[in-house]
Amino acid sequence: MLWLLLFAVEDRAVVEFEVEPTISLEVLTKFVDFGEIDPGKDVEKRGAIRLRVKANTDWVLSFKVPEEFRDETGKIIPLDIMEWKLPDGEYRPLRKDENFDIAKGGPTEEKLITLDLKIRVGWEIGAGRFTVPFIFVLRAND
Repeated sequence: MLWLLLFAVEDRAVVEFEVEPTISLEVLTKFVDFGEIDPGKDVEKRGAIRLRVKANTDWVLSFKVPEEFRDETGKIIPLDIMEWKLPDGEYRPLRKDENFDIAKGGPTEEKLITLDLKIRVGWEIGAGRFTVPFIFVLRAND
C-alpha cells in the first residue's frame, strides 16, 4: 500500500471569472409640472424628481441644468427662480452648467434618490409656459 502512495501524482485546475463594473441610472420622473403659479408665491414640490441607481461598484450621481428657462416664443427666464435640495438638505439655487453632486455610494441593488424643487416667480416674469431640462450623470467612482 505504501508503494502505491509514492507514485501518486497531484495537479490542479484554476477556475477564474471577472465581473465588469456595472452602473445603471433610471430617471423615474420624466416630467415635473408645477402647474399655474401665482406671482409672488413660493411653490414647493417634495420628491419632484425620483431616480433609481443600481451599481456593483462605488458611484457618484450628479446633475446639471445646461440652459435657462425658456417659453415657446424663446423668452428666457433666469434659473435662479428655482432651487433644489435633497430631502434632508437645504435649498440651493440652480446655476447654469454647474455640476451638483447629489449622491454617492457603494454597490447597491437599488438606491432611490429624490430631489425637492421650489420655485418663486415674481411679477416681472410675465405670462408664459416655461421649461428647462435637467441632465443626470451617474459615473463610477474609482
